Parts: sequence; structure tokens; C-alpha cells
Amino acid sequence: MKQQNIIDIIHGKKDGDGGLLNKVSGLQTEQMVNNVFGGTSLRWYWYSGSLTKEGYADSILLDEELAQSEIARWREVIS
Repeated sequence: MKQQNIIDIIHGKKDGDGGLLNKVSGLQTEQMVNNVFGGTSLRWYWYSGSLTKEGYADSILLDEELAQSEIARWREVIS
């Protein structure tokens, strides 16, 4: 994936709505300047919410049927 696609998924499109940061309670980010690498701006992400015993975020519900249809659709697109 292109970097901008990943940014759009996490942050949402240009207006900032719809990204994972708005949908997943406990998902956080902070932008920091790393002076060791000449002032490069780095963005850090972390999840501070709780997890279930299976290791999933308890605030995320996954529609398995919809997920499988989206996976199949993307496989068609990329192949």
C-alpha cells in the first residue's frame, strides 16, 4: 500500500473523519520531532484500551461475513 493510503485509513480522509483514530476508542497518536535524525517528524501510535483474553480489542466488533467479502473483493482488485 502507498503511505498515503495507510495515513487515510488511520486518520481518515482530508476532513479527519472516518479514520481508525475516530472509530477505535483507546487508539492514540502523537507527532514528535526526532532531533537525532536531523529533526525528522515521527508519528507514534498506541492502543491504550483493554484486550479480551483472545487478544482482540474489546471495543472493536468485527462482522466476519463482511470482512470476508471485503477480502475477496480486494483480492480481485489486486490480482
